[in-house]
Amino acid sequence: MAVSAIIADISVQGCYVETLQPFPMGTALELTFNVAESCVCVIGTVCSVHPCTGMGITFDHVDDANCERLGRIVNAQKERGVGESL
Repeated sequence: MAVSAIIADISVQGCYVETLQPFPMGTALELTFNVAESCVCVIGTVCSVHPCTGMGITFDHVDDANCERLGRIVNAQKERGVGESL
């Protein structure tokens, strides 16, 4: 099932996704997202849930190519003074 949502915060370890219908705690997910012309695909697990607000996701598996892209995205945010928020 595909779901569109907004990534509010991101790091190389995980992210926070804003959505009105978060998945239950412990749900395994495959996330694909596009940031600054980079497509990243990771495997993660829902680690926190806030009903009608969003969910925290821990990245469990990120292959080398996606890890490099993710690192560039996080570093670019830090350089812009945004911290780890998108």
